[in-house]
Amino acid sequence: MLRIRASTLEKFRRLKTYEYVTQGEVVNYLKAGQDGVGDYGMAIGTGWHKCLEDPVGTQFNAKRHHVEIEYANAAGCSFKDTIAFDRAFLLKTLQDLGPGEKEKEYVRTYHHPTWGPVELKGTVDHIHGLEVTDFKTKVKSQPKAEDYENSLQWRIYLTLTGGFKFRYWLFPADEPVKEKGAEVPFVYLQDPMVVAFWKYEGMEREVEYALWDFLDWADLHGLVSYLEKK
Repeated sequence: MLRIRASTLEKFRRLKTYEYVTQGEVVNYLKAGQDGVGDYGMAIGTGWHKCLEDPVGTQFNAKRHHVEIEYANAAGCSFKDTIAFDRAFLLKTLQDLGPGEKEKEYVRTYHHPTWGPVELKGTVDHIHGLEVTDFKTKVKSQPKAEDYENSLQWRIYLTLTGGFKFRYWLFPADEPVKEKGAEVPFVYLQDPMVVAFWKYEGMEREVEYALWDFLDWADLHGLVSYLEKK
């Protein structure tokens, strides 16, 4: 059985629309098991996700949360670091977010005449009822709603969950800076810009067509074997 991650389909969409993704990046991502180490900006976002997911385990003291991150430079070399986030800002964010389930995995099985059953998998950051929320950080730049309108991610997550509304919480972030007397660099986050999208007629068919389009491309380039479910 084949298993495709939501992030894989979004990378492929960005490749087709020339949105800062190369074919080599997509190929390497597949060969790495639909996984990989991102750049420093992405690592900051991953660190913030860890704090939101586990506010108890990441707490360092009464003012800070510490998380370890891993990132890659332009040459592909991996590094590890520890960064800090403000506890008061984290607690305020969680309060504003409200109740719901975090990091919940969803899988939907499609059937193809050539490849048989194909699973589409996605892990949502937060879900409450019919509302799905995803957290992202934007380092050194202000978020723009139009950057997410064409994304497959929210369409896939609403398809997998059966949800009706999808929200992006987009946190502007500064690069980590070491404060006076501190050993761990601190990341300053601003209040999030919230962008919402809704389910529409024909959306689920678009997701299925995107899945088959990607598999046709993967088959053409001899990459289907990397999609086998493990």
